[in-house]
Amino acid sequence: MKKNAYAVPLALIFSLFFIWAISSNLLPTMIRQLMKTFE
Repeated sequence: MKKNAYAVPLALIFSLFFIWAISSNLLPTMIRQLMKTFE
């Protein structure tokens, strides 16, 4: 088996996790800012 056979799936899982974490932390702030902008 290749040495880096698990590199791509692990990178995909880590990147999806970080995207999820960042979006779940930033979305409430962004929604508040957008609501203030469009009042």
